[in-house]
Amino acid sequence: MRYSTLALVLAASLQKALSFSETSPVVAWSSHRCGALDRLRPGITSSTPFLNDVFTKLLSDTDVCEFDAVIIVDHPGLHASDLRALAPSSSLATHLQDSPSSLQLPYVRLPQPNPLASSSPLQELADKLAGLCGAQRLALSLDNVASAAALAPSSETPKRVLSLSMPTLTETAGARKRSVAEHGARSVIHTHYTYKKLTGIPPISFYFLCSPEVRLASELEGIGRAYPRHLVILAGSRRQDGAEPAPSPTPPAGGILARYQLLTPALITGLLLAIFVLVPVVLFGVSALASIQSPLRVQPPKGYSADEKKNQ
Repeated sequence: MRYSTLALVLAASLQKALSFSETSPVVAWSSHRCGALDRLRPGITSSTPFLNDVFTKLLSDTDVCEFDAVIIVDHPGLHASDLRALAPSSSLATHLQDSPSSLQLPYVRLPQPNPLASSSPLQELADKLAGLCGAQRLALSLDNVASAAALAPSSETPKRVLSLSMPTLTETAGARKRSVAEHGARSVIHTHYTYKKLTGIPPISFYFLCSPEVRLASELEGIGRAYPRHLVILAGSRRQDGAEPAPSPTPPAGGILARYQLLTPALITGLLLAIFVLVPVVLFGVSALASIQSPLRVQPPKGYSADEKKNQ
């Protein structure tokens, strides 16, 4: 019974882990009170809601059109663990805590990839928001800095829906952290360059932070200065399948010893300990046990005489 219960618990844990692997975080904050964000979180009852359901609820509330700019940040490959590693004093964490309205959904189920779809869910959200609010949609990236005239509000279309694309995170472990840090460093440069083009004034501080999302918050500061009333939506998405994988290294010619390193330092150390320490100890113990003789079986009892035993 105990083993069957343990198996059920392991199966449930595995299913939960697999479901979380198909999720991505969605966070949002606004410079002013946003009823759409305040009403969205209580309306989501599932711990892992679907991304399309979240966007549908958001678009059904007209309060999102009260802002001068809505910035939608698409970060392919972003996981909840990337945001969980942020320090409480980081810029992004401070925005989420101090903003009049904010939303944090760490595990949002991503839709299945559709090869026939021409745009991602975040791009569709930007298009629908632009049509709903009568705003102009602009696509930005860290490698493509828009001009100040394009970012600045105009009399004809004062509202903007800005789509900011971040580089895809494809690595794992240490390589992933280094790639994330590189993305953040480029975003800081883009932020200060954008701010200088918008205002004509160089930024007071040029600082480098150690987390990608914190640097992304710095990236958004330049746009936020041009649009004091703004709403920011940061979400992850699936990595594009069209990206070419890294070529596999050519295996070296030769036998198995040329392909694999069998005698590693740890293995050599273990063999030396076994040969020069464990084997002598075992041999000494066996010889010591063999030399022990039981006095009850070898020596006659005290006061025993074999001749007297015969005469009797």
